[in-house]
Amino acid sequence: MAEITHDFPLADIVIAGDINQLPDQDVFKRTGLTQVVHEPTRSANILDKVYVFSPYLYSIVRVMASIVKSDHKAVVVFPESSCTTEDS
Repeated sequence: MAEITHDFPLADIVIAGDINQLPDQDVFKRTGLTQVVHEPTRSANILDKVYVFSPYLYSIVRVMASIVKSDHKAVVVFPESSCTTEDS
């Protein structure tokens, strides 16, 4: 993380996947990344996680049924500025 942020200070770092072996607190302490998925992605558990460097940029997180055959739900995260509201 230190090397990436040093070489690319404006980069927004995102790590995503089926990451259930590491506690969120450990990831935060080691990388400074914040986990933004707060809904279960498999049964009652949050197994599919998205860690971001700037959580305020990725405030819209959707957990939905996957379009492929899987017992995991799909996670979609995108910047708030890229969305339009129903009122627009």
